[in-house]
Amino acid sequence: MNEMDIYSQKKHNDILKIKSVIPKEERILFVSEKITNKRLVLTIRILIFVGVILFYNMLFDFFSFSWYVGSIGTTIFNLLFFGIFCFMGYIFGAKTFNYRKDYYLILTEKKFYLYLFSARRNSPVLVPRNLNEIRYVTIKRRLFRQSAILVLYELKNVEIEKAKFRRIKDFRTLKKYFDSVYFHFADVKEDWISKVKYKIPVTLNISKEKYELVNERVKNVNKYFIISTPIAILIGIFLWLIFSDIVVKILALLTYLLFGSCVFGVLGVIYLMLLVQLKRCSSLTDYMIVKPDEIEYNDIKVEFSKDRIFTANYLSSRNTTQYSKKPQSSIYTIEINEIQTFNNKKYFGPIEDFHNYFKFIYFHLLKWKSNNGHLFSKEELYENEIKR
Repeated sequence: MNEMDIYSQKKHNDILKIKSVIPKEERILFVSEKITNKRLVLTIRILIFVGVILFYNMLFDFFSFSWYVGSIGTTIFNLLFFGIFCFMGYIFGAKTFNYRKDYYLILTEKKFYLYLFSARRNSPVLVPRNLNEIRYVTIKRRLFRQSAILVLYELKNVEIEKAKFRRIKDFRTLKKYFDSVYFHFADVKEDWISKVKYKIPVTLNISKEKYELVNERVKNVNKYFIISTPIAILIGIFLWLIFSDIVVKILALLTYLLFGSCVFGVLGVIYLMLLVQLKRCSSLTDYMIVKPDEIEYNDIKVEFSKDRIFTANYLSSRNTTQYSKKPQSSIYTIEINEIQTFNNKKYFGPIEDFHNYFKFIYFHLLKWKSNNGHLFSKEELYENEIKR
């Protein structure tokens, strides 16, 4: 089947709904696969149901079948009580946890739409995003899964904001469509290129100031752990010494361990996140040269191809280690990868003026793909649009 015809087999009713909600003056160039969290919700519901049943068994030892040898009245009562707990498990699982969400991603000449079906809403929701406000897009493989996350970076009131769309299975087709529509129809490209002063070939060097800031943030977290660990141990020793009864001592320590594991668990996640981010940081002597059809990365040549992608990734996020009253801007790195495998990663950063440099390289790669037939042309997009 032709790549452009994959989405012609959508469910008829959903396509009719999509046609009815998109403004008639906009041509529908792309409708994604139906993206759903059905499996996740079903798994959580089953776990909740099983958890309630196991809790009942822990209270009444139901699965030992000792109740079966009693009187008929006792047996009926136990079965009835067990049925009530099964019903409670169903209510908590299927009714309380009602987070089922299905959605489509839609592209027109002017906008990027999210069309969301939610179990908590009576009717679907259409969320539009102006193509000209989207500065660039990245796509990342989900951990241990054969699906991806699409991340849009939008310019909102001078600040860059992110929007994430998860569980995308056919991410290669989605990325090609988005790149094609964005390249041909987003006015921001022409407006931005006319203002920048970068020219190919362009050489990028590591920012010493930002490099030191990244390392300083990690050092701060290390200090927190170095200081907090002996304090936590001393509190445990103190609790053991102040109580004389051995049972009270054990209960106090167990309560403290439970509380401490929660606190240190959160700090541990933050610490691991920073370690992962730090691994992306280049050395001060690294450099990258963007050429017409390749990148020279520390004397290693990385050729452009239809599967080559550039994505933005955190070196240090203000959301993980900074005080909310004095937030510091996030620091990014350029990730060079292949959408076909997602396992050939190279990182370069931090650099000065990251967002402008990244946009320049992103548009340069799109232009190369267009010139070499790796994007859909306007004619192909119009020929395969969703007819009304």
